[in-house]
Amino acid sequence: MVLSWVTSLGATGYNVKRSTTTGGPYAAVATNVAGTSYTNVGLAVGTSYYYVVSAVNPAGESTNSSQVSAIPGVLDRAGWVASASGAMAPGRRQTRLTAISTPGGQQELPR
Repeated sequence: MVLSWVTSLGATGYNVKRSTTTGGPYAAVATNVAGTSYTNVGLAVGTSYYYVVSAVNPAGESTNSSQVSAIPGVLDRAGWVASASGAMAPGRRQTRLTAISTPGGQQELPR
């Protein structure tokens, strides 16, 4: 499962969190990730996973991004492209998880 997100201004790293229940609670699967993507391996085929990302810097941690979900599986997605975008409220500092790529899986982006 490959997750990617847009850069958050002032972030020095990102925490990637996962749950098998929509809405959490979320457990960290990677902390202080330096880039804007993370590959989560070893997932169970057919299980729903829910992800959020938060930005970190010396001042602390941001709120979580919007949740996205994915189901690893054997679905043939050859040629599919998924993307999402949206405007953030003025003054809001929240990391937005924008895309998930799941080789052979399903995906759902924030609505």
